[in-house]
Amino acid sequence: IYKDSSKSKLTSYFKHSVDSTLAQFSSEVRSNLMMILNGGALGSQHDDVKSKTLFLFMIHFSFGKMLIDLGIIPTALLGRGIGEVAALV
Repeated sequence: IYKDSSKSKLTSYFKHSVDSTLAQFSSEVRSNLMMILNGGALGSQHDDVKSKTLFLFMIHFSFGKMLIDLGIIPTALLGRGIGEVAALV
């Protein structure tokens, strides 16, 4: 969806939401998240787990932000693990 953002208005909104979320991270974390987003591999297993957890948070948060920006205001949110954190934020 992120790479094909020019295909529809919805994917364009999602890319914008991801980009604005990525801007909140440090340059090192942002670099790792972009590597995952583009299908790349990371170095150590610790970095991999940490970055993938942050990646899941970023995707969940960005999706929720996109819905709210489109005027879809949820009455309740659910999540499990890092999804709970994204729902809370």
